Amino acid sequence: MPKLPVVSSRDVVKALVKAGFYIHHQKGSHIALRRDGIQEFYYFLVWAIKA
Repeated sequence: MPKLPVVSSRDVVKALVKAGFYIHHQKGSHIALRRDGIQEFYYFLVWAIKA
């Protein structure tokens, strides 16, 4: 099985924003992204580290 590619937190946030998420809040190194739907919402936490 091939290894997964290494992706920086900045690239993850950029990809999620492009997919319709927005940065809900940030506390320290944790970024919370949210996307509102019709009856539900999706919520991701990304650990932002300097790379």
